[in-house]
Formats: sequence, C-alpha cells, structure tokens
Amino acid sequence: MTNSIVRARTISNINAAYVRQFTPKKVRIVTLVQTLPYIYQSENFDVMLVVGIALFPSAISFLMPVFLQSLVMEKEKKLREMMKMMGMSSMIYWLVNYIVSVFEYY
Repeated sequence: MTNSIVRARTISNINAAYVRQFTPKKVRIVTLVQTLPYIYQSENFDVMLVVGIALFPSAISFLMPVFLQSLVMEKEKKLREMMKMMGMSSMIYWLVNYIVSVFEYY
C-alpha cells in the first residue's frame, strides 16, 4: 500500500472514532483518495517571466536610496546621540526603528 492510502485509511478511522464518540446514531464517514488530473502544458517562451526577472532586481535597487536617506539624515542631525544623552536605551531605539520601518515600507 502506498503512503497516501495508509494516510487516508488512518484519517477515515479517526473520523469514524470521532463520530462514534460524539453521536448516538450509527453514522459512517469514509475518506477516499484520488489523484488530481494533470494538465499538460507545453514549454512556451514566457515573455513576462523574462521581463520580471530582468526588472525585479532593478526595482529592489530603487529602495536603497530611501533607506540611505534616512540613515544620512539621522547622522547629519545627530539624532541617536541626542536620544542617548536624553536617556533612551539602545534596545528601545532599535525597537522603534524596526516598528517604523515595518509600517513605512511594507
């Protein structure tokens, strides 16, 4: 027996035990296994796949200036040093940066 048939019989037995436990009537559940139909697709040249593969790295590279701009602005205005002088811990600083980045870029 194949693994899928054994799994289907096990699931069928579990379902039957569950039904026997919680229903007073004689109810039977049978689980069957059938393979999904396979649709043959010829190997055509997909233009959109090639365009996507070519453009995806360049689209991701446009995000780098956005991240760099925020880093440069923070260094320029010495924001982190000011927050440390005011008593902010590094853990809180990085946690807030992470939360802002998640909401800003996703």
